[in-house]
Amino acid sequence: MNASGLVQALGHDAPHSKAKRKFMTIEKGQERDPNLEPILVLMRHAARDASADGLSVEGERQAAALQEILAAKGIHGTLLVESSPKRRTRETLRPLSEATGHKVQVNIDLDERDSNESSDTFETRVKKFCDALDSWAQNPSRPNCRIACSHLDWLEAAVQFLSSDEGDLERSEPWPSMSQRVYRFQNGIWRRLK
Repeated sequence: MNASGLVQALGHDAPHSKAKRKFMTIEKGQERDPNLEPILVLMRHAARDASADGLSVEGERQAAALQEILAAKGIHGTLLVESSPKRRTRETLRPLSEATGHKVQVNIDLDERDSNESSDTFETRVKKFCDALDSWAQNPSRPNCRIACSHLDWLEAAVQFLSSDEGDLERSEPWPSMSQRVYRFQNGIWRRLK
């Protein structure tokens, strides 16, 4: 299956050539477009290999399609690409990083809950990340888009702390492998794009 077929299989429309072209021309060092409002993409890693921390064959196909998926959602401009320290999150973002020249930055705050970590400590760590997003969005030198790739438990907690316009039902939607939620920062709140 080619990347376009995978995009459709994942439930996304095929990317418009203009959006794809605009996204694919991103180069390292490109200046931020001051007319674009800040975008946040929270995403779960691609399908993992059950016997290791890396991606399965299906996960590798999903990761290869990420650039087209984001382009289909209209995401372009300069990027901040972050992952948890786990190999599967880094491998999910690797094809995007290689295609755009934006290095994957490991952020320990995006890591899943460790078995030795209390729920309070875990929630405090996730909340710290979410609270810092508003300041990041208001920084005039920030990239246009921040992509954070993490894990199911982290994402379920993050949407509870994110200052967004989502109701309880939307916040409780499932996070299958490779799912993304896209938000735009407007008037001091993260508005989910559908």
